[in-house]
Amino acid sequence: MRGIAVALLITLSIFSLLSLLLQHRFHLSLSSADDVHVNVDQSMEVKGLIHHSSPTTNITAVVTVGSKSDERTSKLADGCYHVFLDVGSNIGMHARFLYETTSFPRALIARTVFMNQFGPEQLRDNRDICIFSFEPNPSHNERHAEMRKVYAAMGWRYYPINAGVGDADGSLTFYHVGDDLGFTTLKSSCRKECISEQVHVYRLSDWIDREVHGREVPATKFSNDLFQKGPRVVMKMDIEMMEWLVLPDIVRSGVLCRDIDALMGEFHLEIQWFLYPIHFPDRNLTLHNYTEATVLKDELLGKIEQTPNCKTQIAMQDDETHGNDGVPWPKPST
Repeated sequence: MRGIAVALLITLSIFSLLSLLLQHRFHLSLSSADDVHVNVDQSMEVKGLIHHSSPTTNITAVVTVGSKSDERTSKLADGCYHVFLDVGSNIGMHARFLYETTSFPRALIARTVFMNQFGPEQLRDNRDICIFSFEPNPSHNERHAEMRKVYAAMGWRYYPINAGVGDADGSLTFYHVGDDLGFTTLKSSCRKECISEQVHVYRLSDWIDREVHGREVPATKFSNDLFQKGPRVVMKMDIEMMEWLVLPDIVRSGVLCRDIDALMGEFHLEIQWFLYPIHFPDRNLTLHNYTEATVLKDELLGKIEQTPNCKTQIAMQDDETHGNDGVPWPKPST
């Protein structure tokens, strides 16, 4: 018994030490009741990983009211009652899980999140939901273009964005092996010779603030009003290790807690010991081993869940149904 007690004390001491170390990486700061930020120290700050470029320019609408002119920049999400952000969409399976729910009965995680936020599938109308799909892998561009065409014929709004996301606008090198579906920023994860691709990257927090926050929401919706939760924004994130930079940034900016009603996805923790340490180039951030990565992930997610006035519901799980789709595209009813 004494040996067990000593071992337990050692374990608790190690955990306490890890917690103290992690306090230097993440700390919570509330600047007002409605302004929520998780501040991250210089180990997670922008240090040139992504080269900056000019932001995209949107059309500006001028509305004249009486003798005054109210200038407003239009947003991509204007007119969308609900918004689903599929960040790291791969071949777009989560869009299919949402728009074609009954065709994918095994996608239980996604179906549950969609039901809780957008309402039961029997009451939903896909015309109320806009999907914005971020995918940097150019080998998937043709499929996403086809999805947009198919869904447009159904009256559904699907917008593929052939770009990645980061914590700054710019460009980033991704790696893949042959025709692999996956795309990663970590060259060390390739066991064979990697193919590199330079892709455009949006700072996700800025993009959401610019294109989704404050969108014009329709006064009425197509679906049954029995589900009275109001307009929702749901995000799925599966971005192959970039979440270690993107998630702290959207939390620190306040965008996550302000705009995202539900977050699901995957936090990548490489189990293979030979992939560690994982370095983020031009950042003072290194994941030394699986244990440290796990504790750091739990620390960040815990801070979000404990943040007052943060509406985001978190379910960091993912439905891994990517390959061998095989389900025919929907067709408009005649």
